Amino acid sequence: MSRLNDRLEKVQLDAQRSELAPDNTHWTTFLGLGIVQLPIAYVISAYLDREYAGSFFVDAALIAFLFHFVGFVMSIILRSCKYFDITEDLGLLYAFYVTYKKMPSPSLRQACVLAFTFLWGTRLLMFLAARIFVRGHDFRFDKLIREPAYNFFGWMSGASWCWINCFSIWVCARRREEGETSLTFLDCLGFSIFLAGFVIEIVSDIQKWTFNASTASGKQRSWIATGLWNWSRHPNYVGEIMVWTGLSISCLPRSVSFVQDMVLIAITPIWYVVGVCLCVTSFNTHTHTHTGRSFSWYSQASCYWKNVRRRSGENKNNGNCIRRQHLFCVLFDYRRWRNFLW
Repeated sequence: MSRLNDRLEKVQLDAQRSELAPDNTHWTTFLGLGIVQLPIAYVISAYLDREYAGSFFVDAALIAFLFHFVGFVMSIILRSCKYFDITEDLGLLYAFYVTYKKMPSPSLRQACVLAFTFLWGTRLLMFLAARIFVRGHDFRFDKLIREPAYNFFGWMSGASWCWINCFSIWVCARRREEGETSLTFLDCLGFSIFLAGFVIEIVSDIQKWTFNASTASGKQRSWIATGLWNWSRHPNYVGEIMVWTGLSISCLPRSVSFVQDMVLIAITPIWYVVGVCLCVTSFNTHTHTHTGRSFSWYSQASCYWKNVRRRSGENKNNGNCIRRQHLFCVLFDYRRWRNFLW
């Protein structure tokens, strides 16, 4: 474990030092990186769609980039990116709707997959909309508005994230499954994992909302360590990874001959796990509610584990609580890939 933590620490520190930002990168670089993402996504989507009837990948890519471009224009007008998550989730829900409408005769499995994605997307949109309207501000996106090209790059990266993250959904939707009226063991397993992750995500979001209710956005200086947050540093991301892993399992083809489909479906959970594990952007110092000691809120898992061992030795009463938090911190302690680019 120590060797793995050292490697993770080196990878993350290297990423942090080389992070693109307006103060170390010319604006033309951000503009170019933002512009090139749509053509790349379109070419890949057209290639993936050419062997099947329909244009699920192309439609998903175009919808994602259209919604994010509109969001970028709105952010310039409003001088704020606080509606980033709302715009993104509206785009995803519309992409799910278009995907379902273009399926000629969806099977029971396909209908369930799309229904669960709608359920996940609607719940997430309602939660994020309520949070931004109640709190009125989201400190995570303040950095984007500093420079227009940098802002544009961030919005386009969000579009790429949405398009890639839902590969398993686009693959499942384009498959012809007319006449299949039953669910397999893998389907039921995937839906069960989805529902478990969905509940974990809801509960952890409510607990965090309650904890931050009396504090302005970005001003919280203590770390939540109650409820699910007593067992994992980021149970909301544990739940979200379970959601997409479960959906990906349910999207697997019923014949092993569809190797290309299996590879594309695997991109969704791998993309999410790797992205969440390796990327971090916040370096604010916060204080643990039980120990009173300060630590980097989203520090790398290796540094966190060193603190776990040190605190466990110094305070035996809090040791068990901190050890339990480490159960998931190696896999689920980091923010989304898109935030790393910002």
